Amino acid sequence: MKNHSPAAAASGPHLNSFVPRLANLQRLQEQWDESGRDDTLDTRQAHHDSLRILIVTDDMRSAAKLKRTLHTLGYSETLVAYSGRRALAAVAGYSPSVAIVDLELADMTGYSLARSLRTHITSQVRKLPLIAVAERGEFAAGELARAAGFLGLLTKPVPSWLLNGLLLRSLL
Repeated sequence: MKNHSPAAAASGPHLNSFVPRLANLQRLQEQWDESGRDDTLDTRQAHHDSLRILIVTDDMRSAAKLKRTLHTLGYSETLVAYSGRRALAAVAGYSPSVAIVDLELADMTGYSLARSLRTHITSQVRKLPLIAVAERGEFAAGELARAAGFLGLLTKPVPSWLLNGLLLRSLL
């Protein structure tokens, strides 16, 4: 059986050390343990139909898997932009509550996209909470993600309970 303790999660490959904080991990772990399910939280608490999520990735499989995970968690309003340019074109019109950004896009890095969003003409876009997703969890990537304004950095495959924790944090 896997060790799903907060300490193991904080040091594991899926989460860089800067988010969520250990107290948040403890709360998430308690919810997860109480749910009795594997890798999911109680979706009654995590159900946010009105939360609009922009997914930015150039990988169709990753996008589909992320959409399924979000739907399972109760987040049904999603839009996928398959490039950084498409994300920039869609973000103001879609008005997402949060964006999940792959750091390794074909047309620009996720860091470049974050910089463009942070200097966008629209105030709402400049304040958009961002969650980074990467193939590998390296400490330097986490520091760069934090410096670029991301709430957190998750590595693939993205554990649903960690993703949900960051999404809930983005609402604060």
